[in-house]
Amino acid sequence: MEHKSIKLYVDDLDEKFRGIPEGHIVIIAGNSGSMKSTLAFNILYQHALEKKEKSVYITLEQPRGNLVFHLNNIGLSLEKVKDFVTIVDLGYIRQMLESETDEVNWKNVFETLIRNFAENEKCKIIVVDSLDAIYAMADLKNPRSFLFYFFQKMRDAGVTSLIITEMDPDSKKFGKYGVEDFLADGVLHISVERVGRAVGRYISIVKMRGVKHPTDYYPLVFENGKFKIVSK
Repeated sequence: MEHKSIKLYVDDLDEKFRGIPEGHIVIIAGNSGSMKSTLAFNILYQHALEKKEKSVYITLEQPRGNLVFHLNNIGLSLEKVKDFVTIVDLGYIRQMLESETDEVNWKNVFETLIRNFAENEKCKIIVVDSLDAIYAMADLKNPRSFLFYFFQKMRDAGVTSLIITEMDPDSKKFGKYGVEDFLADGVLHISVERVGRAVGRYISIVKMRGVKHPTDYYPLVFENGKFKIVSK
């Protein structure tokens, strides 16, 4: 039986790729300015408009208000999907905590978040922006063990997970510790390159378990509130 899938909502790329299988954990990796966050939110946004299913965007990098302001400016109005897309920031997470002590068990915090939005709110997709922010907060002694636990909880919840990771410009690792892509089911890579006097973005589906997919790097553009690739 064919599994349900979630589109990338990138024009012309969706025609080449049947989508992310539901329940997959997918890393969206790239360097600063590659529009990783915008791509991830656009998936939630367009999925909500098309499928009327709930999703949550967990932003650990910037306050909710700043993110909403940016999204509105590029044509992704949260008002249009307010019944289906929830944005959660660190302020919300702090309110969840029973005490303001410095000792926070981040495993428990994120397990509670995942369970709440998957089971109680019936969210189908969860975005975490970003894994690097979790690393900074959690002060991990065994990153591989933490990642295995974190990813497993998302799999147990039955949600499709989009995890944003930052890459150094000269690095070929899709995460800080070099194990993130191994533990994930899929990797989307957005690179930023200088093209003459301009900057160009390129997207590739580096990995997607159980799915036949292209591995080329395609020029990626965002125009009129939509992503598309430029292919011959």
